Amino acid sequence: MITSYEHQAQSLRGHIARHRQRAQTERVKRQAYDSELAALQEQGRHFRLLGDISTALDTLAQDGVADLFWGPGDSGLAREQILQRVRGSVQAFESQVAGIVAQRDAAQAA
Repeated sequence: MITSYEHQAQSLRGHIARHRQRAQTERVKRQAYDSELAALQEQGRHFRLLGDISTALDTLAQDGVADLFWGPGDSGLAREQILQRVRGSVQAFESQVAGIVAQRDAAQAA
């Protein structure tokens, strides 16, 4: 016959095992997010450089000397289309990273 103490101990062992399994699952998830972020780290450096370049080109345009970079005779519209594409790529990358960070933080909070 199982005593009340034995029943409580068995129940507690089951609870501890479930908690350990849940904690292990969360650790694995966090490690996957961290690995994904680490893999994007070098790309992040490149996208930061693209952002810096876009800002610098905007400054040249504001100063009226964009031709120093683009050369004379290039269309302002073509330049703006190129910069919009670059800015869109930078924004998409930043959104991707932010999404991964949010998922990792949510897994950590759980």
